Amino acid sequence: MFELLFEFLFNLSLSQAILFNLGIIFINILFSFLIKVLVEKKYKKTNSIEETLYFQQILGKYLQFITILFTAFFSSLSLSPHLDWMGGLQLLGLLIIIYFYLFIILIFNQLILYDLNTSLRKTTSSKWDQIKLLLRVLVFTALPLIIMLVIIDLKPLKNLGGEKLQKYINILFPMVIYLLLSFVMPLFNKYMLKAELFPEGELKNELTSFVEKAGIKKFKLYLWFTKDNKHANALVSGLLTKQIFLSDYLLENFTEEETKSILAHEIGHIKKHHLWIRTGLILGLFILGPLLGIIMEAYEDKFTEIPLWVGLGIIALFLISYLIFLRYLTSRIQERQADAFVLEMGIEPEVFASALDKLAKLNHAIRRFNKVDEKFQTHPSIDRRIKWILEKSK
Repeated sequence: MFELLFEFLFNLSLSQAILFNLGIIFINILFSFLIKVLVEKKYKKTNSIEETLYFQQILGKYLQFITILFTAFFSSLSLSPHLDWMGGLQLLGLLIIIYFYLFIILIFNQLILYDLNTSLRKTTSSKWDQIKLLLRVLVFTALPLIIMLVIIDLKPLKNLGGEKLQKYINILFPMVIYLLLSFVMPLFNKYMLKAELFPEGELKNELTSFVEKAGIKKFKLYLWFTKDNKHANALVSGLLTKQIFLSDYLLENFTEEETKSILAHEIGHIKKHHLWIRTGLILGLFILGPLLGIIMEAYEDKFTEIPLWVGLGIIALFLISYLIFLRYLTSRIQERQADAFVLEMGIEPEVFASALDKLAKLNHAIRRFNKVDEKFQTHPSIDRRIKWILEKSK
């Protein structure tokens, strides 16, 4: 069955492939309308913004994401035979097409759900502002991949050493390129988030002293404008010089001590070397991926040929499992460590608990996830975090 499906997709003419892709884009648009209808019903039933937004998140994270993932996969299969003219850059062309495909679907999704989300959260961000944000996020996430693929396809080290050495170069070279990009790309986060250097004044001096007190010298503090989206948050980036972003919506609603508690959490990520650990785990993918290929080749040499759909399924299952481990399990562990560091910084547990409580209210976030979904969250639920902090402080 799968072989017939792959054969069908590979044999589509260019015009048929285009029509096929327009069809699956249309399917995804219909899915967005379905989500809107279901979310509206949920709000009428519960009259709870938090429960409604959480329900929308569940639909988006699982049903819609899986739909987009499968349709993007089928899209790439139908278009890949028509990119032979690109030679070694065929993978790059396919990546650009997939990103464009995702951008179109996500734009329609934003437009369809815009009025609903605006009415629920009373945000003032325009449709165009949200589309520009989406475009910036997609561009800045795609750019490192595009640069890496171009450099790898150019094969600047292809004449170095013999065949045996080339096998190691083919593994190590992409890792080096990714690591170099990891140093450079965070410098552009301020453009992606449209953030500015924190304005001079008493608050900046106080927050700067607080960061320096933790032993961090090389850092830049940024003000992140999110009031239109009513998004209270903070984040840190950069492997060398750290960039700490605080949203204006957070600062507007938090006391100075509560702000410091959130800042201490971000400092915890720095002091516990979480950014380096995440980078290292992604680098591990460059080793485990080829290793999986070697194992599959050895199996075929010793036993029998692996069908194409089985091989693709094994690779997809490996990537999804590894990324879930990287994205969710390690992230929750790191969040717990960063929460513990807040207390190490001398922040009163009641102050940090109050700050987390405000984050939930300001972002209309549900306070407790269902048991299954919590395994697929980057952060423990707010209630769990507050309970853990207060218990740990005792």
